[in-house]
Amino acid sequence: MIRLCVALFAVSVAIPGGARSVHAQVPTSGDFVVLSHFDVNLRAGPGLDHLIIGRSDKGTLFPLVGASGDWFESRMFSGVPRYVSKSLCYHLTPDQIIPGHRLELPSNGDSVAALVSAIAVEMDRAARKADTLLPRVFDNQEYETLRLRLVDRNLLELFTERGVQPAVYWLPEAAALLQ
Repeated sequence: MIRLCVALFAVSVAIPGGARSVHAQVPTSGDFVVLSHFDVNLRAGPGLDHLIIGRSDKGTLFPLVGASGDWFESRMFSGVPRYVSKSLCYHLTPDQIIPGHRLELPSNGDSVAALVSAIAVEMDRAARKADTLLPRVFDNQEYETLRLRLVDRNLLELFTERGVQPAVYWLPEAAALLQ
């Protein structure tokens, strides 16, 4: 059905010269972070002292927003930047994306509809849990921060369970369906 990797990127045969060093690259718009290890923490800020938002595994792609020291800034579902250590991932440019990166929605229309429905359920669940833990009436700003963290955690788990790359959520062709 929807083949985003074909629609968005020129056909590439492989990453020339293998994965490039993350330390030698400057992030640019449209680039991705791909995790190179299993059980990688995604954090609320650039440092080990920041809250863990979620965990993901080797091969998972996130849109790259920028860098802060030894940390890459990636975009998650809430739109709020999340951080991953540069030592646990590498930088991919759009021309390095290959079909094996699975940057596409499920090919079955029913699977896409089920994913869209599940996203709505998880966003609602995040809002309800945030309201239970920290009602909006006490501190609206803290409530919103908590809700967005829960959105990221819930949707990361959902996308992982469904075998869909989190970066798909931010691709233009998917945005109208998923957001």
